[in-house]
Order: sequence, then C-alpha cells, then structure tokens
Amino acid sequence: MKRRAGLLALYLGFMVIAAGCNTATGDDIAVHSNTSADFSENETDFEVTSFSETSSVTAEKLSETKSTSQTNGETTAVSETKSSEIITADTASEDDVPEEIFTDEDIYINSFNSDYLSQDKKPPDEMLFIETDEQLSFAEDRYGLAVPDDLPKSDEWRYNRKVADAFQAMKASYPISDYSYAVCYDELNCGGYYLHADRLVRKGTLLYFGMDETSYSPGEWEEVPQAMDGFCHMAAFPKNMFGNTVFENVVYPDRNDLKQDINYSLGVEYNIGTQKLYNAFGGDVILIESKEEYDDFWEQAEKYVTNGKLSLNTDFEKCSAAVCFFTNEYKYPAFYNNDVIVSNGKVTFDYVLKADPDNTEKNPKLRTCMVYAFIPKRFLE
Repeated sequence: MKRRAGLLALYLGFMVIAAGCNTATGDDIAVHSNTSADFSENETDFEVTSFSETSSVTAEKLSETKSTSQTNGETTAVSETKSSEIITADTASEDDVPEEIFTDEDIYINSFNSDYLSQDKKPPDEMLFIETDEQLSFAEDRYGLAVPDDLPKSDEWRYNRKVADAFQAMKASYPISDYSYAVCYDELNCGGYYLHADRLVRKGTLLYFGMDETSYSPGEWEEVPQAMDGFCHMAAFPKNMFGNTVFENVVYPDRNDLKQDINYSLGVEYNIGTQKLYNAFGGDVILIESKEEYDDFWEQAEKYVTNGKLSLNTDFEKCSAAVCFFTNEYKYPAFYNNDVIVSNGKVTFDYVLKADPDNTEKNPKLRTCMVYAFIPKRFLE
C-alpha cells in the first residue's frame, strides 16, 4: 500500500468526530450554534439559543481539534492539530516560550511499541496526567492501566496487559505518594513508524513526549503495512517538578467528566434525508431514553430517511440518546466540535460548521444530517 505519511510529530493527538445542529447558511464562514433541550420528568420543553460570537477552530486555537469531512460518501478524518503547532491568540508566540527538557537522568521514562489497542479500556488520544490517588484509581479502571485480579475471562478483551503491566511496574517503583505520572498512546493508521520517547518536554503550559533520533516516520510515497499500529509512552516524575502548573493539552482523569465516561460517545451521520426530515423534526435536541422511545421515534422518522436506518444503537439501560438534525448545503462539509454540555437536564451541542477548505462545492439541494450523543444517565439526573 502507498500512502501519504505526515511528518513525525512530537505528540500525535486525535479527537472524536463531532458536529452541531444548525441550518447551514450560504456562506463559507464558520457557524457557531448552541442548541439545548430541557427535559422534565413528564414532558419535554425545547429551548434554542443562538449567538454570533464564535471561537475559531483552527490550528492556532489551543485545543486538540479534529475536523471531519465527507468525501465520496465516506467519512475521513483530516486536519490533526499537533502540539508543536499550537499557538494561542491571547498569549505570546509559542516560539518565545523556552522548552524545559527532562530525560532519564531526571525522571523515569518508558516508551515501547504497544501495537494497536482495540480495547475499550485504553489510554485516550491525549496525554493522561495523574497526580492524586483519586485520579489514579479512575485512570486504572477507565483507561486500562490495571487489570483486576478477579477479572472474568469474558472481559479480558477489554484490557491490554502489555500497557497495564508496564504502568503497574512503574507505579510499584515510583509510588503515587511521591510521584506523578504521564501516559500517552500514539495511535497510527498504518505501519512503517517507529516512535520512541526519550524525554518529557514542557513548553509553558504544554507538556509532551519528545522522540529520540531513532524515531522514524515513513516517506511521502513509501510503501507501508496496512495494519494499524501504536506506541505507548509513560513517565514518572517528582510531584513538585512542575509546581502548580495546570497543563492545557493533557487529560486529568475525572470520573465526573462526561467525555471520560466509557459509555459516552458522539457521532454524526451525513446526508441521511432530504430537507423534509429536518422540517419534520427541526433543529431541537431530542432525548430518547428507552428502546421503546427509540422504536416510536424511528416509526415517525423512517419515511423521511433515505440512507438506511438511524444508527442509535446503545444500551438504553445505561445511556440516553440526544439527537439533533441540521441541514447542510455543502457537498463536502466539515464539522468541528467545541463541546457537548449536559447541565441541569439540558443537552447542548456546541459546534462550528463550514465547507471543507479544499472543496466548497454545494449540493443542488439542502440535505439533512444528524448529530447524536449517547449520554450516561447519571449525568442527566
């Protein structure tokens, strides 16, 4: 297989695809919308709020953002934000911020080929930063950094023992009482890479692993294996090493963070119907709380859907499905997720929608698309 391979980055970050609920405008500029639904016990009241001020989602925004565009009917991820490219508009250029480098002379560091992790319980795309016992307990369970002693054989597929054993060995030698931990998993969509971290780099409020001279990224047209691959990097360092710095590009494990719940997910379906589907349901958030409610919803919606069945397959015992339809005029739309917010019984999709920067061609007619999220019920209580 031949493919274009990106330059070797110090840190590879990815994010789930995301979208928002809005009728697309005729402009090629970003649209920022906030659509909420307020759900009471016995009835559903919809509240829709829009505002014009936007937070631009570009390579210059200090967040790890992935845009998702649709090409030839398929969804492909594009525009990955690397840590070395991150610049904030409100601060001085990152070029002016000095780097602090910590090697194995200063900290414990372990970097290895973990292979592609297909498990549910695996480290996230961003770096995990673990400082407390509470964060450690949650990270071990949620991100597969420890394998329970009483784990049933039927659940072994959820864990990668290579990663868990490496983390547990580090924890045993460098206890959480005296050390903090950083863990990063670099997932690659093909073979041909070799990534080995030999340092931890602090650049202001950014933290990432630096790769050594043996690390390798395949050339632009180099033949590479089609199999996905992955590398894991982890470090332990004294608790006072970074003072009270709050890093902007890391994940602090938190069981009360919606996005970190293993049952949470976010998705978007493109071109699932004509404008009639949007006209039937509008752009309000619809909350579906049970399989029976989903069946009733599908019975009303199926006559408007032109592209299969709506993919709302979740365990309704654990999650509710928040659904929002929007219309789109671009043949190759790009969606950027800002946030999905659940507060006081309201679900909000906050997003940017615009044309793919490489192709602003429009559809002959508006098409209806759908953004949805599976929200664990504990966050809706």
